[in-house]
Amino acid sequence: MPTLVLVYVLIPFVSFHFIAFTEARAEIIGPTVRYLTPDSTLRLICRVIQSTETSEFLFWYQDDRMINYDTDRGVNISTESDYNYSELTIMRATKQHSGNYSCVPSNSQPASVMVHIFKGDNPAAMHHDHVNGSPSILQITQKWPIWASTILAVLFIARRHHWLQMDVFHTAS
Repeated sequence: MPTLVLVYVLIPFVSFHFIAFTEARAEIIGPTVRYLTPDSTLRLICRVIQSTETSEFLFWYQDDRMINYDTDRGVNISTESDYNYSELTIMRATKQHSGNYSCVPSNSQPASVMVHIFKGDNPAAMHHDHVNGSPSILQITQKWPIWASTILAVLFIARRHHWLQMDVFHTAS
């Protein structure tokens, strides 16, 4: 008597679902390193992008010092009422105004620029400090969602691939 063999071929309908996480972040318009001579005007413009809600506040820092109210040092800050746009201006910058400037909104990743104020003609000579240096903690933390998404996608594909190799054919007699 003939034996009936049923072969089940699983044709997987593979679908990948990617969720794009948009993280609100601050952006200081222009280069990340600025070179100025004394008595020039320093102007930094910060805007919050990819935000779904307005910020409650936006602070400017020079190195670790909050400077929103440093009018005695020549710092003038104007910020829109929704805190998604802010402009920092120093009319007659001095060497004391050199440093790392950060724009820090309440609900977004901060942004930073390095400002060098010096006498001389060769700002390119100072540029080498920032070309081959290690990335800052700010640069690393801004990229963690990308790395986490990549790792999760690789783990999902590896698990899925292993499952497909194990259960491609089922036979019954």
